[in-house]
Amino acid sequence: MNNKITLNQMLKDSFGLLKDNILILLGLIFFTMVVSITISLLTTFIESKSVLYITQIITSLIQAFMLLAIIKFSLKVVRGNDPGFLEILPSLKQFFNYILSSICLMLPIMICVIPMVAIERLGYFPIVPTGIFNLFVLCVLLLIIVTVVLISTMAFIPYLIIDKNMGPLKALKHSYQLSKGYRGFIFLSCVIVMFASFLGLLALIIGVVVVFAWAHMYYALLYVKILDLKSVNNIDNEDATFGEMNVINPDEND
Repeated sequence: MNNKITLNQMLKDSFGLLKDNILILLGLIFFTMVVSITISLLTTFIESKSVLYITQIITSLIQAFMLLAIIKFSLKVVRGNDPGFLEILPSLKQFFNYILSSICLMLPIMICVIPMVAIERLGYFPIVPTGIFNLFVLCVLLLIIVTVVLISTMAFIPYLIIDKNMGPLKALKHSYQLSKGYRGFIFLSCVIVMFASFLGLLALIIGVVVVFAWAHMYYALLYVKILDLKSVNNIDNEDATFGEMNVINPDEND
């Protein structure tokens, strides 16, 4: 069985899927944007900081919910289904699992960021003692390393939550295992998406939205391809270990 995933084929297939479903994807994205912008406009009339924070949290939750809907739609399209609106809505369990997984992923980032913010708030800039400067540089390097690791290993967490109804910790574990042998490709994919987003900025809002829609189709396709290659369709079987289900090791046949 061919276990190679080529960038050219991924780009071709993902753009083909985007072309066939772009109106629905753009509709979902624009709906999310309209809701978010509407709430933001309403907050301009709010003077209470506590109420303002609450509305910001509500906006973030709505965006997270719609993000899962887009992911669920993308997965169904990649698998050749034609889902209705109700079929792409995530369950409350999936939604809360995604929120918890996001909090888990933010923890290592916050560990790196908090000392950096503390150094800036304590007024060490622009004159920074050597020890403080070394600590700041160390935090920056750790943040870069943590970010690269998370991008390369945790990209499939929301897909596993939606596709396999996994809890946050289980999705974290299986995303790490699922990415084995493909982490360089996943990181390269992220770099390409970021570069495409930069180009999309040149076309203002429309360009960014189209890139955002394509990126979701691309990652859904990548997830399904790797999942199929590793033959882990029974990944939610509690009696089997991931190593037993992972019958193809992409590193062995390179």
